[in-house]
Amino acid sequence: MPIYDFSTFNHELDLLEIRLYELYDYITLFLNVESNMTFSGKAKPLHLQENWSRFARYHKKMRRIEVNLEPVNKPMDVWNNEQRMRDEGIRLGLLNSA
Repeated sequence: MPIYDFSTFNHELDLLEIRLYELYDYITLFLNVESNMTFSGKAKPLHLQENWSRFARYHKKMRRIEVNLEPVNKPMDVWNNEQRMRDEGIRLGLLNSA
């Protein structure tokens, strides 16, 4: 039975490296979702994309998924962005993963 590890990614490079190191032997596929915006709608760099080579030894079991979020116009949009990132990340990440 496959075991997937799903995480939304902002800028936590060291934490991701620890997670990959500790769980690699137990996880079928790591799904790492990032966006060029924070949940609150602020622009941000794609840190994982920019540092992808740092994780080369884990690439066999890694998938980086990019989700475009919407600008935030009202407080509830923050939660909509978080939900969208999770929903789209899982949908895109599991596409063709079998």
